[in-house]
Amino acid sequence: MGEIENYLSQIEQSAIVKRNSKEWRYMWKKLAEKDINKRCKDEPTVCENGYEIWQYMGSFKIKGKWLHEFRHRWHPITEARVYFKISASKNYKPIGKKRRLLSDI
Repeated sequence: MGEIENYLSQIEQSAIVKRNSKEWRYMWKKLAEKDINKRCKDEPTVCENGYEIWQYMGSFKIKGKWLHEFRHRWHPITEARVYFKISASKNYKPIGKKRRLLSDI
């Protein structure tokens, strides 16, 4: 099993955090605190490079723990693709229906 397949097989549940919610602000603040982002010339939650910026990819529950995943396709400091998984706040609870996973289809 490859790295991606292994990661996907561990996902118990997925969710999307509501924009501008308390959790939304929390996770973007945590992303901004990463050392690599503090060195960007613009906002640490943007880090624009050739029209590429940080993107929120979704939230995933793995081994009972919620993680928020971010991707930057071409980070200005590394000049490469970068992923970060940010641990959810202690009070985070996804809102809405349980989302189906690709492995359930």
